[in-house]
Amino acid sequence: MASKGRTYEIVEAITGGPPGAKPVLSHKGKIIPQDQLLIFNKTNDNIKKTDHYRVRFDINKFNQSSLRFTPNKSDALWVKLGTDTAACPTSACHLPDTFWIDDMDPAGEWIDVINMDMAQQEFWFTLNLVPKSDPTSTNYVPVDPGGGNQNGGLPGSRSDFSAFGTFAAGLGVGALAYIGVQMLLAQ
Repeated sequence: MASKGRTYEIVEAITGGPPGAKPVLSHKGKIIPQDQLLIFNKTNDNIKKTDHYRVRFDINKFNQSSLRFTPNKSDALWVKLGTDTAACPTSACHLPDTFWIDDMDPAGEWIDVINMDMAQQEFWFTLNLVPKSDPTSTNYVPVDPGGGNQNGGLPGSRSDFSAFGTFAAGLGVGALAYIGVQMLLAQ
């Protein structure tokens, strides 16, 4: 199983934004509106259905930031299914067969999340940040993006090709045996 990487940055303050503004997500330098879904489509990304996404959430300018991810792995990412922004998790919830934290920076700068994208569904998640000065705090600063798994993917995997190869080889051997029998009978 292979993975497709994607990185989103958490931007703590928007230039020209209100003081104390809630952190937002950015991708390749562009702020993502909170109501815009992060789309995961394996066909569009040219990966197989059996592959997964490895998504890194990284705190922008971490050395200057006052925030970090909570070190509590079960609270760094909450995720649940839903179709509107009101579905953003406000307490611990998880989809262990679809999303999970695969790796975390010990200093709290980033987390890597696996997204299997095996079913078409919308989801909302909450990334929980805490002050660097109080990493054990449970007064989380949430970042609440939503996403859409589109259950895409190119057909086939290596195992599919192996099964097809075995089937094709069997047909070839059968055809050769049939031709051999026909040649023997013709003599």
